Amino acid sequence: MTTHRLLSLCTKIGSGATPRGGKETYSQSGEISLIRSQNVLDLSFSTDGLVYISAAQAKLLDSVTIQPNDVLINITGDSVGRVCSVPEYVGEARVNQHVAILRADEKRLSATYLRYYLVNPSMKRKLLTMASVGATRNALTKVMLDNLEISIPTYRQQKRIAEILSSLDDKIELNRQMNQTLEETAQAMFKHHFVDGVDRDNLPEGWRIFKLGELIDSVSITHKFPKPEIIFLNTSDILEGSVLISNYSDVDSLPGQAKKRICKGDILYSEIRPGNKRYAYVDFNAEDYVVSTKLMVLRSKCIVDSIFPYFFLTQQSTIKYLQNIAESRSGTFPQITFEQIKIIELTLPSLDKVQQFTSDILKPNYDLILSNNKEIERLIEVRDYLLPKLIAGEIIPAELKQLEQAL
Repeated sequence: MTTHRLLSLCTKIGSGATPRGGKETYSQSGEISLIRSQNVLDLSFSTDGLVYISAAQAKLLDSVTIQPNDVLINITGDSVGRVCSVPEYVGEARVNQHVAILRADEKRLSATYLRYYLVNPSMKRKLLTMASVGATRNALTKVMLDNLEISIPTYRQQKRIAEILSSLDDKIELNRQMNQTLEETAQAMFKHHFVDGVDRDNLPEGWRIFKLGELIDSVSITHKFPKPEIIFLNTSDILEGSVLISNYSDVDSLPGQAKKRICKGDILYSEIRPGNKRYAYVDFNAEDYVVSTKLMVLRSKCIVDSIFPYFFLTQQSTIKYLQNIAESRSGTFPQITFEQIKIIELTLPSLDKVQQFTSDILKPNYDLILSNNKEIERLIEVRDYLLPKLIAGEIIPAELKQLEQAL
């Protein structure tokens, strides 16, 4: 291992700027993306909230044009220190002032290795400590990044380590893509059977109009917990069906609003900005979990399986409808309530047919998604175990060869 300043191993370290006019000038589609801190997650790129700028705006940011293999790092705010690379499908892109480009000199430093090096827990702690010093807001300056010391093995060893970790991340991404396809397929079939072509003024025999409140109820708040430690989920811990498990917390240390318990089969749905798709189906034993009161906990009344209203609530048309309601509400946040959800109408055939559709199509589809999620969790566990050991050089070359063969 040899130690170097990051500046000596990179051909570029620098951040961008917000185009003149700010967010009012952004577009939801276009040819040139503007990458912001919300798009940069650890080891993954998020298209949520990705915006586009004009060619004239992009011209002013030519110095921060994304190139293949660039590593991005968030340098301000609560997400400081998050690191990822940009997928090819994003195309031409620039970064704003909250994101810095680290362009590795590929003759000496593997960009993929750098990405993993920066998310290594020991380096992550160092970055967060640096960012918290001497400012009211967390920030990593260019000087800090320039002078950041990193210890690296030979370039050949960097490539081997990067390939091992990348092979795990490739498998994780493949499972995520499979889940997206499964979700889209199930949603399309749901829409075909229960939304498209249904004439409410001339319903087929056996069909009737239900209110959503006939199928689900909102779980009330409780202040009693059987265990001293629980897992707390906030709105930021769920996204498009996925639950990001937080650390155990002491019940007494939780914020005052965190008093709502959940159980298997519940639907979690954010009251704030439904368009952000903060929802999930609880497909696990949730005895130890509580959630923020900003998450609605919706529970089936046992008329139909809860997976059915879950798919209805996650239809794009339903999300758009609820987002419009939220945006029309006066106040600080675009917000919805269960009172607005429970009066939503849906047309259904006999409940026997609904149950048959659920058991024949929705349940098997979701079981595959659940199986993939478990595989994703296993792969992440393996990657997170190996990453610090590989970076620290604790795995010898012979073991590296065995890992490469196993993966």
